[in-house]
Amino acid sequence: SSSSSSSSSSSSSLLATSSRGVSSTSSKGMCPPSSSLAPSPPPSSSSSSSPSTIARTARQIYAQRGISGFYAGITVTAPRAVISNAIVFVTYERIKAALDALW
Repeated sequence: SSSSSSSSSSSSSLLATSSRGVSSTSSKGMCPPSSSLAPSPPPSSSSSSSPSTIARTARQIYAQRGISGFYAGITVTAPRAVISNAIVFVTYERIKAALDALW
């Protein structure tokens, strides 16, 4: 009986943890990376142009690359998120198992 409740608890924990990893990973692909909207550094010349803003940077990206410009780097970001979430998941489960064994 304790083995079945332990198994049930473990599987619900597995489901909750894996769903967090899936949602985190999928959200990386659904939302544009914030780094693509970071204002560009000021020009090196001493011109008196106004500072770059996020809105101006977004317009420049859209004008130069279209919608796909906001997703530049997603092919690197998505696999990195999967690997990162896998490491967090395994670490969490092992620490939880070690603490459960102590109590």
